[in-house]
Amino acid sequence: MYVGHLEWLSAEMLRRVALMMPLIAAATFDWFAWRLGQGAALEIVRTETFTVLAMCQWFNVSNCQSAGVSALGPRIVRNRWLLGGLLLSVLLQALVLYAPPMNALLETVLVPQLVMASAALWAEHARKLWVRTTHRIRP
Repeated sequence: MYVGHLEWLSAEMLRRVALMMPLIAAATFDWFAWRLGQGAALEIVRTETFTVLAMCQWFNVSNCQSAGVSALGPRIVRNRWLLGGLLLSVLLQALVLYAPPMNALLETVLVPQLVMASAALWAEHARKLWVRTTHRIRP
């Protein structure tokens, strides 16, 4: 399928989708079944599973930058659209997890472990912001 002069949906892209879609679905459903099997409360399992699905998509979109180059490199910070989309996705996920109206709508609950796990991320970003503002270092 072509949009303008660019091929939008190539055979290679369809093969990647055919590979990743069942892997992401399996990871998501396996997490759900495993956690329920452990006896975790349905509300917590539902919230965790929603987060697993979101994280799978974050990793997948990071991998989609190139068919042959690793996503674990400086390329990710050069694509402002990708960074903006990932940031928006993370913020929306935070709303799903921590905003009471979204909790009610999607039947999710606050999972304190996720807040605690992200503490290192937020602390390091606060430190970097302080360094940039006090030492005039560009990001």
